[in-house]
Amino acid sequence: MVLTPAQIKSICLAILESGKQYAVKKRKPFPLMYSYYGTEYLGAAHGLSSILQMLLSYYEYLQPADQELVWQSVDFLMDQEQNSNWPPELGETIERENELVHWCHGAPGSFPIDAMNNQMLITLLFHVKSFCVEDNLRFAEFLFTEEFKAGSRALESVYSLYEGFSGTVCFLTDLLQPNQAEFPLFSVFV
Repeated sequence: MVLTPAQIKSICLAILESGKQYAVKKRKPFPLMYSYYGTEYLGAAHGLSSILQMLLSYYEYLQPADQELVWQSVDFLMDQEQNSNWPPELGETIERENELVHWCHGAPGSFPIDAMNNQMLITLLFHVKSFCVEDNLRFAEFLFTEEFKAGSRALESVYSLYEGFSGTVCFLTDLLQPNQAEFPLFSVFV
């Protein structure tokens, strides 16, 4: 299904309004904030960085005042950096023994923004399109071993993109055409 410009604008406005209301309700010193199951995540899976990325992807649908709120929130997010990484949630201090450097939390899913040029730059510890096919084939084989099944925890969300079978299917599909591999559901390398 392709969304109309009016639908895209409506979704962006709903996202902005939700973030504004939450930030006011929780008395945040920045304009936009969200929570997922009561936690104020900063990462890309269900946190502030992914929401800001989506709003920046549809920047032309935002009013100038809302564009400014997004940039203020980006500046706030960038200020949360600790030792070249970001904590999983707002207010946390990264301690070496429990440092998360994953796509869903931390630096891999966060993005610095060059506000001077209005360009979004994605910083990842990896680049999906340039993965090593041989290593990934070995990993795919490992997914079907008894060792992997025995060591895996029970899935809370069986069909989850990031923790369940949906992500595994996307990974295996990318192995069929590695030169066309993309981040699942949207391209971050546009």
